[in-house]
Amino acid sequence: MPVERRVNDLVRRMRPDEKLGLLSGKPNNRLGIPELRAVTGVMGVSAKDASGQTIPATAFPANIGIAATWNPGLAEQVGAVVAQQARSMGRGQILGPLITVSRSPLGGDLFETYGEDPFLTSRIASGFIEGVQGEGAIATAIYEGGAFDNRTAREIDLRPLESVVTEAGVWAVTPRVKIAADPWPTLLRSQLGFRGFAVSNGSAEGLSAAEIDDQVRGTLRAMFASGVFDHDARVSAEIESAAHRAIARTAAARSIVLLKNEGGLLPVDPGKLRSIVVFGPNAPVNRMGGGNYTVAARYSDPPLAALRAVFGSRLLTGGVSPGEAANVARSADIAAVFAGTGADSEAESRDRSSLHLPAGLDDLIKAVAKANPHTIVVLTNGSPVAMPWIHDVSAVVEAWFPGEEGGHAIADILTGAGNPSGRLPVTFPARIEDLPAHSAGLYSGYRHFDRAGIAPLFPFGFGLSYTRFEYSDMAVLPSQVQPGQFAEVSVTVRNAGSRPGTETVQLYLHAVRSRSAVERPLNELRAFEQVDLKAGESKRVRFTLTPASTSWFDARSQEWVQDQAEFEVRIGSSSRDVRATGSLTITE
Repeated sequence: MPVERRVNDLVRRMRPDEKLGLLSGKPNNRLGIPELRAVTGVMGVSAKDASGQTIPATAFPANIGIAATWNPGLAEQVGAVVAQQARSMGRGQILGPLITVSRSPLGGDLFETYGEDPFLTSRIASGFIEGVQGEGAIATAIYEGGAFDNRTAREIDLRPLESVVTEAGVWAVTPRVKIAADPWPTLLRSQLGFRGFAVSNGSAEGLSAAEIDDQVRGTLRAMFASGVFDHDARVSAEIESAAHRAIARTAAARSIVLLKNEGGLLPVDPGKLRSIVVFGPNAPVNRMGGGNYTVAARYSDPPLAALRAVFGSRLLTGGVSPGEAANVARSADIAAVFAGTGADSEAESRDRSSLHLPAGLDDLIKAVAKANPHTIVVLTNGSPVAMPWIHDVSAVVEAWFPGEEGGHAIADILTGAGNPSGRLPVTFPARIEDLPAHSAGLYSGYRHFDRAGIAPLFPFGFGLSYTRFEYSDMAVLPSQVQPGQFAEVSVTVRNAGSRPGTETVQLYLHAVRSRSAVERPLNELRAFEQVDLKAGESKRVRFTLTPASTSWFDARSQEWVQDQAEFEVRIGSSSRDVRATGSLTITE
């Protein structure tokens, strides 16, 4: 029978206590409803067995690293692996992804998010959800919440929730913490047409009979649609496969952002290097931030081990103090300092008080850079950090918290086995004083901290490559549209370097003229596309601007409105590196 008939048939047969039992995940043997078991799967499966022991699973890069790939298709592959591993543990529901939009680079849980931009968060989260649900599991979008009738909440906090419901078809949602102004069910059911179920923080206490029936129907729809009724809750001792580890390695490599490469120091040719000396506390371990979403990896080769496998006896390790490190660094061809943070300084339970690295690391980097002009800094961390030494070093690599395959991925990028393609999903401010105050207005510096006269250390969307790309022949057709109409934007991108590489073409809208006094961000990310190009190869990249691309939420009318008269369409390699511009006018 059709799913809705099967759902209505079961609801009609269920007693009130059986409905409450279903909402608690209990099986119903009388009606043949299987148990729905959930497991945390935000950055990989985080689970325990019946004895309380942690079950090892694939540890992927932290979410901020997955966002740095700017690759929804790769997020989909990660989501598929999470679902496969969860199902091998007998779990049919994944508590993930986390779709919170980061509001401050000092947030202790920033590494668990997909960054500061609602559009990027929506795209990456949707890819992850499609991967999970494509493998016959139920994804659960975890959100921060907010008043559904508030412009700030709708355009920032709840925009990813709206996207994963209407575009990715997520089957379950839950607030991250209990919130008084939870928009469910008004927003989800009434406005977005959500057909799944909301996971409550506790029980169904306080729900009316009609609301309980809505939840039961949503749960049954999700179970039928995902196939929970049709496939066995199989349990397997084989959780992780070689294919899973390969995806983790690809994700880690594509998350790495090359921030600086003065004089083309990178990549390092292993065949020509006589010696490399490695410093820093983050070289012998794969770091991860602290929190409930971290994963116990089955194995983990850290950067030092991975580099030693490449360079052998030519790799040396240096002293701990700045003076000792400087003495060792002078005699090496290249010095690499692995710095960053870890669970003791980045955790979801507390925010950071400073952008600076933990005590002593800045001094270590400065001492090594002074002793050796060919110094590389590799950062493993989950959020932006200050770089008072940025002009003293030759290269800076942002590797985030890269997961179990992080060491191999870093070695691949440093030696040229891979070409860095990551882009920043958060702005790196130059100074803490440059951060916008939360009370400064809806968009005063929010998206990408694009405020007049303030230059970030590295802007949102930034990332270098071992090759270079050129943009030409941008077109916006038609350049004038009526409200409700679509427009196509296209541009030609050429790899003008000597190596194959991946460019992330980014499209931003800048409001030029308005028929209303509404405040808009200086730059709004509205589309992006990755293109893989061989040396000398060109491709035409096309984007579609929909009515939603130019709309804003009017709290008075409670509608998305499209009354901005003129936009500058900006295409480039980051929010500040604009390579081509065009115009789009919305007529009355």
